[in-house]
Amino acid sequence: MIEHKDIKEAVAEATGLKVYGNSKHGGGSFAYGNARVLYSGYSFPVKVKFRKEGVGERNELNELQQADSVDELVGLCAEVLSTGRTVEVGAGVGLREYQVWPRSSPCDYGVDSLAKMVNGESLEDDGWDLNPDYQRQAVWTDGQASRFIGHLISEGPVPAIFVQRYETDKNAPEGSEYWKLPVEVIDGQQRIRAVLRWVRGEITAEMEDGQLVSYEDLNEIERRGLPNMRIHYVDLSREEILKFYIRLNRGGTIHTDEEIERVRELLAKETQG
Repeated sequence: MIEHKDIKEAVAEATGLKVYGNSKHGGGSFAYGNARVLYSGYSFPVKVKFRKEGVGERNELNELQQADSVDELVGLCAEVLSTGRTVEVGAGVGLREYQVWPRSSPCDYGVDSLAKMVNGESLEDDGWDLNPDYQRQAVWTDGQASRFIGHLISEGPVPAIFVQRYETDKNAPEGSEYWKLPVEVIDGQQRIRAVLRWVRGEITAEMEDGQLVSYEDLNEIERRGLPNMRIHYVDLSREEILKFYIRLNRGGTIHTDEEIERVRELLAKETQG
């Protein structure tokens, strides 16, 4: 019988690439970039399928070969993956390695519900941490916050908010009781603060025509009709959180180089420790 669990590791070692996919009892499927190879069988010889170079559609597996040993199987898989067998312009840069996004559980909340959860006034959450150590402080001006709320309540598109919620003790700090840890805001702090300030009456919403709308002036029906905001819950390790934060915030001019570098230093300490 074939020890399938070792095949993927052997292919990755042979190619020096971050190979995606899995091998298990009865076969395996591996991918790198746009190249893919599939094999099946409980014992040798096994059938190996991949795309013949220069023939067929990109995702079509139209070439079938036989491997009579582990070495032949690993060698054939490594050849296909390392040569980018499904693209005729070369092996590429391994873009697939960068196209990995953390799994998340999305939920939509109205302004009222979100404010209550963040403040610890709901049955669902005991309060959110808006300032984990990698976050900035509040940086939006009154005008920025006011215009954002105006954009929000006029049903303008708003980026999703990403927060860390510890579902088990796997990623929680050692020795902590994960179910007692607050939800940790990774991305969206400024938007959440703007919502809280508007609900508390500290700012008004500036509409496109210049009209100023205060939360307290809305009646019950209008408040229930406010647009939802999408929250993505993730459960990541400390290292993954820091990497994710950098990915989300290093572009554009919103964060300064110094702010991103500070988080990189936190990540370096985390990986060294």
